[in-house]
Amino acid sequence: MANQITAIILLQLVFVFITVWLVKSKRSIGNFSLVRKEEWEKHVANNKNLVSYDTIKLPARKTARSIGYDIFNTLNSIYLLQPDEEVVIPTGIKVLLGDNVGLFIIPRSGQGFKYLRLANTVGLIDPDYYDNQTNNGHIMVKLRNEGPNAIELKPGVGIAQALFIQTIITNNDVATDVARTGGFGSTG
Repeated sequence: MANQITAIILLQLVFVFITVWLVKSKRSIGNFSLVRKEEWEKHVANNKNLVSYDTIKLPARKTARSIGYDIFNTLNSIYLLQPDEEVVIPTGIKVLLGDNVGLFIIPRSGQGFKYLRLANTVGLIDPDYYDNQTNNGHIMVKLRNEGPNAIELKPGVGIAQALFIQTIITNNDVATDVARTGGFGSTG
């Protein structure tokens, strides 16, 4: 038992070391890009209030010490989100992730004070969500107004943030080699 605990502690220290090394050496463990233009055009056909493809902003950090990447609103004009209303906003982005790396989509810090929430509280993007057989990897953000007043969603402002996470797989993992096909909820 002591050997297993020692091995786990050593493994955690290795992951911390690797993460610090990646950050210090400015190496990346993921890469944001735009979805295919034809996919974006399908969304625009269903919602004329979306920005043009060439004006989609990739997620960005505000400062060198920030760890969250702001995800920006792609609505072309102010949208008034009514109390108890939910809206799905196509972001126009996808992310290529390394093995054992995930991406959390989480609320921006100040949103909770305004009663603006992510409808699913936290989104998790797996590495195999990107460009699989039937899914381009398009990241969507579903917002919910839980307050008593309408909330203005302004064009181009941050609506969520993305946080890269390094994951560890258990020794008795039973995942299959079957490749993912599909998007939201496709793994069960």
